[in-house]
Amino acid sequence: MLIDWMAEGKTIKDFAKHLKVTKETVSRWGRIHPEFLEAKDMGHYKSRTRER
Repeated sequence: MLIDWMAEGKTIKDFAKHLKVTKETVSRWGRIHPEFLEAKDMGHYKSRTRER
């Protein structure tokens, strides 16, 4: 879900708002769960390489 979300060019802040949590909560998830951070990084990469 996060990879697709970010691949569309949406932000972590938008993702947090969608889930009704704070941006800090999402950041904490990345520190606690390496796979979440990996998904965030992959989504960011895809957003920067998508066709425009």
